[in-house]
Amino acid sequence: MAELVALTSRHLRATLRGRATRAGAVLFVLALAATLLLPDASGGGLLLLAGLLVLTFFVSGFAVGAGAALPEDRVAGREAWLASLAPPGWKRRLAVVLAAWSLAVVMGVLGGLAVGGLALIARGDLALDTHEPIALPERALLAPGAAPTAVALPPGGAGRTLEIDVKPLYRLQRAPPDRVRIAWSAAGQRGTLEASARGPLRLVPPAGANSIELALETQRIRLRLAEARRLEPAGSPLVAIVWTGLLLGLLAGAVAPIAVLVSRATTGQTASAAAFLLLLFGATKHGLIGMAADLHIGGWLAFAPDLLRTVAWIAPEAPLLHLVAEAGALRAPGVAAAGLVLPALLYTAITAVPACVPAPAALSRGVNA
Repeated sequence: MAELVALTSRHLRATLRGRATRAGAVLFVLALAATLLLPDASGGGLLLLAGLLVLTFFVSGFAVGAGAALPEDRVAGREAWLASLAPPGWKRRLAVVLAAWSLAVVMGVLGGLAVGGLALIARGDLALDTHEPIALPERALLAPGAAPTAVALPPGGAGRTLEIDVKPLYRLQRAPPDRVRIAWSAAGQRGTLEASARGPLRLVPPAGANSIELALETQRIRLRLAEARRLEPAGSPLVAIVWTGLLLGLLAGAVAPIAVLVSRATTGQTASAAAFLLLLFGATKHGLIGMAADLHIGGWLAFAPDLLRTVAWIAPEAPLLHLVAEAGALRAPGVAAAGLVLPALLYTAITAVPACVPAPAALSRGVNA
């Protein structure tokens, strides 16, 4: 254990002293400062969105940068020196994984403090909402002329803001309208909403309502009800933003073992690029799969959703963009958001095994021993 701690400490110091880290820190500060120049009419949402996107790329750099440590040791001759000190190869590789993962997590927390502090300074009235998910009917669709779709409200849901995400079902032969008109009825009251075709819809159900019915009045478009939630004011926004930064660091660190695994046989640039592409796909795969499933197309392109699901097996569950979008919509990630991290931690543990196990005897030289 002492050897592992010493090796991990060595990689932490080497990474923090490196030029890439110093350059990344300067770019991070400049990018956060640049977000202050963005026009923001959403009550701080755009500021949070931009700041957390910058933080996502910053913490991802520490995770994918693990792919450069072993090749740099090989080129500089440090690997032969480390091997002569007798720590086994699996410890040397595991130390790189732990150092990269730890830095991503710590920088996520510190970056969350920076983003949160900047948001509070720039927007002193910043307020985030907690949210409780609401179950939707299976395949809930809104179509012009179709029967209304009923959404059941949980106990106590009346009088509190209801938010529903809607997504248009695309038809490639014609573009759908950007704005839609939706009629609602609940507890004997009726009304209409004018909203974007990509949502979200927000309304406050009247007192005594147990459900609300929605009907689409706009032609040439169909909408799918994706998610629904009940909103309530949250506590300290700074705590919520730091919690988001911690989650971003944990999710980004999931690819550190992949970067180390690939770096055993490639250059540092190749390993880091491979890890970054996997992380990018892991952050966007559910959106890509959902978009492919919503396309009304035939022929060989109909296999696109299944192909994406197959490729998704090799990428981590890293909903980085989901967390950033939630904050941009001024929704605070609650304690339940920790469940998003569990698949990423499992992915990290599984991929760390091939990254650290000894190579076959025919290949066991230097860092691969």
